[in-house]
Amino acid sequence: MQKRFIVIKTVLYLADILLIIGFQTSVLPRLGAGRLAPMLTVYLAAAAAVFDGAGAGGLVGLVCGLLTDALCGSTLLYHTLFLSLISALVGYISPNIFRRRVLTAVGWGIFADIAIQSCRFIFSVYLFNRAPFSELFTVVMPSVGIAAALGLPVIALARLIGRLGRRESNQSMLRGRIG
Repeated sequence: MQKRFIVIKTVLYLADILLIIGFQTSVLPRLGAGRLAPMLTVYLAAAAAVFDGAGAGGLVGLVCGLLTDALCGSTLLYHTLFLSLISALVGYISPNIFRRRVLTAVGWGIFADIAIQSCRFIFSVYLFNRAPFSELFTVVMPSVGIAAALGLPVIALARLIGRLGRRESNQSMLRGRIG
């Protein structure tokens, strides 16, 4: 019974990843603030880590990062490393401090998005004198704000996927204790 839910969750997360990557690479560049398109994959990876733990979050982050690097033409393995490490870290830290809530996933998503976008800006733009540091606040932060607003449906969908099978396993555990 538990293996069936794992397979269903994997298929649903993969479908969600493909849908979000398609939206992120085709529609969001037109909505971006300046030269930077909002990233929704960060919010999916953070939500998977909050609702399903470090293992699922790390795997979702790894797949999201690989697809983002492959389709967005960014630095090789940059998003892969950041998304998989941050989402695995969120999966380990979050259950010890916070509850499994949508606002927790939003907070971690915003934190991860700011970290990823700021590091990319500093190490690939600012240090090479291509833009002043003030563009961090005029380009990166509006992009994070747009992504946070658009990330709410992504997180809600990940929450539904995360709850799949949890009710069934709780009922089966209760049956085992009673019977």
